[in-house]
Amino acid sequence: MAYRFGWDSVAFRFVLALVVVFATWNPLGWSFWHWSSADPVELTPA
Repeated sequence: MAYRFGWDSVAFRFVLALVVVFATWNPLGWSFWHWSSADPVELTPA
């Protein structure tokens, strides 16, 4: 029981943390949230 809750909980938190970080900030300067919610026109380079 302890193994299931322990390791899975840590792994889940780690993946969730990565998703949150890369969705809100990353070195490339773009956001997954922006891509998922933006219109195709907004995704076209100016």
